[in-house]
Amino acid sequence: MKRANLNDLSLNIASEDWTTVYSALDVDEKVSAYNSIIIKMLDEFLPEKPIRVHHSDKPWITGNIKMQIKARQKAFSRGDQPRYKQLCEKVANLIAKAKATYYRSKASEFRTSNQSKWYNCIYSLVNAENTTHTQFPHGPENLDLSDLAEKLQKAFTKPWSDRYTNVAFEIPEVNHPHKNNKPPLPSIGQVKAVLKHLNPRKATGIDKVPAWMLKQYHEDLAPVVYDIVCCSISQCCYPSLYKHALISPVPKVQPPRDINNDFRQISVLPHLAKILEKIQLQLNIEDLKIKNNQHAFTQHRSTVSAVQQVNLNGTLSSIATCPAGVPQGSVISPILFNTYIDDLEDALPEQLKVSTNKYADDCTQHQIVSVDSNSNLQQSINEVNNWAVLNKMAINAKKTKDMWISFTDAIPEPPRLRIGNELIERVNAFKLLGVSFQNNLKWNAHVEEITRKANKRLYHLRECRKSQLPAEVGIITYQSKIRPILEYASPVWAGLPNYLRDEIERVQSRSLRILGLEKDYLPPLNERREEATSREVDRFMNDPHHPCRSVLPKLINNQYNLRNIDRNRNISFFSGTERHKHSFSEPSSYLAKAICLRGTMHSIMFTHTEALQDFDRVINLEDAPVKIKVNALIKRASIKVQMTQNTQEAYEDFNEAIKLDPDNADIFHHRGQ
Repeated sequence: MKRANLNDLSLNIASEDWTTVYSALDVDEKVSAYNSIIIKMLDEFLPEKPIRVHHSDKPWITGNIKMQIKARQKAFSRGDQPRYKQLCEKVANLIAKAKATYYRSKASEFRTSNQSKWYNCIYSLVNAENTTHTQFPHGPENLDLSDLAEKLQKAFTKPWSDRYTNVAFEIPEVNHPHKNNKPPLPSIGQVKAVLKHLNPRKATGIDKVPAWMLKQYHEDLAPVVYDIVCCSISQCCYPSLYKHALISPVPKVQPPRDINNDFRQISVLPHLAKILEKIQLQLNIEDLKIKNNQHAFTQHRSTVSAVQQVNLNGTLSSIATCPAGVPQGSVISPILFNTYIDDLEDALPEQLKVSTNKYADDCTQHQIVSVDSNSNLQQSINEVNNWAVLNKMAINAKKTKDMWISFTDAIPEPPRLRIGNELIERVNAFKLLGVSFQNNLKWNAHVEEITRKANKRLYHLRECRKSQLPAEVGIITYQSKIRPILEYASPVWAGLPNYLRDEIERVQSRSLRILGLEKDYLPPLNERREEATSREVDRFMNDPHHPCRSVLPKLINNQYNLRNIDRNRNISFFSGTERHKHSFSEPSSYLAKAICLRGTMHSIMFTHTEALQDFDRVINLEDAPVKIKVNALIKRASIKVQMTQNTQEAYEDFNEAIKLDPDNADIFHHRGQ
């Protein structure tokens, strides 16, 4: 894009007469007039031109390297193996030297000037860049994009193709106290702020209005966009053009084998549609409440009589209607979907005593079955299935798994579960949200999986060392491409036995050895897992509505002074077995921090007696970290001064804290106060 063309476009937008948009009464007419004006401007000042894209060599490839590669291929074609091996080694050495030279002369300067470009550059140097190439079920020689796009379209619309054919939806009148109230409208400042913060690199929807244009000229376009948004909200009508989504099929696995199940459909929507939804969400988010057992969002969006097209490498399928569901890719979809399924638990009778947890559209149910009692999971599944049928949804029986956990033969294994007439597969291990669970409550399968994945990526570090790139490049590659695999969801499985800890630690040691660094160059992964678990405990301790607070111990203050009760005994999270107790995080440090936080909350609320009880427990915990003990001693001393003015006991606590951590400046600061 030439600067002169952009300047002309800017002047044209600033001087444009938007009367046809403002005077239109219907929101569809407004959108049509607005879109016609914008497209006319783009065609005049920034017309589309066909270009030919060529595969380009990496920037460090030189003419000499190309010549040696050609000679290597000739040697291979002639069957000259000695010459071929000699040239293979020569080409590898030349590429390694070229990478090092390129980094020193070109890429290193991006470290401070353009970090995004620097990251892309180093990932390219170590062959760790994210690839977007999609392998389709058919071979490339027989690949007909038009035919494949139509097959994908049929697969994506299959869930409702048999249910909603030629169905006219009749929505009954809703009685609500706010029925006659006018919906809240945004200010022009809100619209301007949303336009200003658009991501200019997002793909353009069916309206062909690019995000960079809305962002760059937000001051001039805000009034007309504000008029369209307010009209849509006031008329309670969603513009028809914005119901048209372009579907990009993204494989869930590589290579995809099943066209019906191995693709995720990502919708590319017009940017003005996302702006409208984002503003609606800002105006109404306070009135939407979702149950605590929903732990995530999915990116969906719901509109009646919407349409979609599959976009496969620029080839569009035919248009199909979408009378149900919400396409992935919009702003308001997570709230709509979560609101739709929020009453799932209400369909389950309380006497079943089955717990339900949801993560987006994944639902997990579990029940503790005691001796001489029966499982109620089959009745619960029946109720969920009835709810799904009533709400025009379906449970995927093929993806549903059943796992029975028991360490005694006293409880017989219950009958296999069913969804309708389909039998649910019973497994000994399965992956839930990326974490592998076993019916013996061990983490061997998960550790084996993450170490296997991480070891596959050590190749990037070898490329870094072979190319003589700085150690910093290798460390960044390890920290961003390998270590996240080893730490995914670590607060769940942090309490590992030593042999599994060592298995994970060996991956980091191997990575540092490849880079030529000392073993202790980075902190141990076990320490990082402890810190991550501690942060997670802090998070749900400070959130009174967090669902994980249900596992916290409750203080029981008996009024009886029984001699056989240890008042300072340690409390712990509830565990029915030793295996369960040690299968998650190590309780000593996290429990101490949790109790110390609770004591702090008591002191803030001036319930000093309860606060002192918590601080006493922390101080008497043998394995509590020194830092937390010192914190508890300081706070206990401060409370004693406030309650009893007993400075002697307070000084004793301060002196005890100094013995534990003589270099801690906080102790002397509080004692001085």
